Amino acid sequence: MSVTYEPNDPNLPLILPRSALHSEIYQPVCSLVDYVNSLFEEGFSPDTVLRDFVDLYYLDFYDAQVRNGGHSQFIHNSFDNLFSNLERAERAAKMIGFPKLANLVHRCHTFCINNPEETAEQNGFSQRAAELDDLDNELYKFEYTPEERALAFKSLPPDKAEIFLSKFTFDRLEETAESVKKAALLLIKTKTPEEAANDAVKLAKSLIEQRESKRLDPSSEYFEGAVARQTKRLTRKIRSALDSLQKGEEAPDIASKVIEHISDAELYDLSPYHIHSAIWIAGHSNLKLVSSEDWMQEISAVANSTTFANQEQTARKLYKLNQVVLKHRHYAIAETLGKLATQSTVSPLYKTTIDIIKINDRLNDVKVIEIVPDGILLLHETRGVVSVYTAQLNPLYQLRSKFSNFLKRLKLISSEREQQLLAQTSMVVPGKKLAFGMATSGIPELLYDLHLPEALLLWSPELEGLDTFHEGNLEDFDFSTKSFVWRFLSKDEIIIVEGNRQEVRIFNEKNEQEAIYPTSRLRETRQEYSKMLKRFGSL
Repeated sequence: MSVTYEPNDPNLPLILPRSALHSEIYQPVCSLVDYVNSLFEEGFSPDTVLRDFVDLYYLDFYDAQVRNGGHSQFIHNSFDNLFSNLERAERAAKMIGFPKLANLVHRCHTFCINNPEETAEQNGFSQRAAELDDLDNELYKFEYTPEERALAFKSLPPDKAEIFLSKFTFDRLEETAESVKKAALLLIKTKTPEEAANDAVKLAKSLIEQRESKRLDPSSEYFEGAVARQTKRLTRKIRSALDSLQKGEEAPDIASKVIEHISDAELYDLSPYHIHSAIWIAGHSNLKLVSSEDWMQEISAVANSTTFANQEQTARKLYKLNQVVLKHRHYAIAETLGKLATQSTVSPLYKTTIDIIKINDRLNDVKVIEIVPDGILLLHETRGVVSVYTAQLNPLYQLRSKFSNFLKRLKLISSEREQQLLAQTSMVVPGKKLAFGMATSGIPELLYDLHLPEALLLWSPELEGLDTFHEGNLEDFDFSTKSFVWRFLSKDEIIIVEGNRQEVRIFNEKNEQEAIYPTSRLRETRQEYSKMLKRFGSL
């Protein structure tokens, strides 16, 4: 029996890569953020993902923003979602067992309510409220001692607790540190501080590898480089101690330096927030750890078994098509090229822009376009008026070409210089004006009223091949009979779309496949997604 999920389903799995718990302390919540983002892409929304996951998602946004640019930046970057972000962040801080952070979020919330004008002015840079800066400083001071950190991790089941506690324990740490110290003090008698440090640090290789393996997979392509960087850093610390010793100054204990470097907490992001979020995630009953290779496949499986997510995805696609039909700016070009159609010939279809040239002050930014059937036209648009010309070879270009070729044969200029000279003049210039025109008012509304977006969605549910629809031609339209004919190029195949009050017909000229969608069906499709479309904004 297949599993299905409802909006805000308490059984929604928390699917994370298995490596999330075995990397840095901050990685579990980073992976949760990636998971929620992936669900959003698959058709979920903040209102349909399990609320606990979404709340922690927004708490992570709060923490990241405040650490980067303070509460002022968080407020600015929250835009219209400020108060919902604060509510979710405060709820999440309580949920993960971090009341101090919840209190901080609450005080930020109170400031925003009591100071609406000052809140609106915050930008994280020139406009920063002193009260918010005080909140920043409090958050930056949150810190756990190693003992507090260990106690927190021990709240997890033993197997999970050990995953995190092992990140801060190292085999033979003190013993190896003492060996490095003894070797360094012996070597400095016959070698320079740099040579002695380079040789002594080799004894710490196993410790450095242990340290890096707690945040990187040893088989990773980055592992050796990370080990080499940490080796250099530890070498510098040992050399510094030996320099001081040679100068008769008080030298730091080399063994202590080794221990400090290997177990230095600053090498990990050990903020209490990341500790609490990692513990909450690791202990969640819905946690499902999978391989990195299977992660996206598992998420897609969840979305595919969720009816509302599939509906949301479809609604987003229909909204995109509505935008293309109602708001794109190609209609003037579409109509003008469409005028070139006759009873015996079809209009040329835009394929790509080859170049943009300047003929004179009046004809500036003229597009040299490749068309189907094979050929080249010149297209110029200014103040909504589109003109289409034939392309003819520029006599001046021909003259320069002959002259520069002559100079090159005499070895007076190089091939590179020849190209530079030719680039100063366009190869083609406008010939005969074939057509000109402006966009007719009401065309977008006509296509929309005849349910063109819904027909395109039913014809290509994944919108495959529709990215060039807006570059097509409007070959015919009639407001009185409510009809239109649109031609466009889809993956080098010509598609004809004909619409009227009764139906929309889509025909592929190459394979002669035809799809006919009755208006009644198209109307039902629009009604089915109308409520969802309203959430995306006005059309």
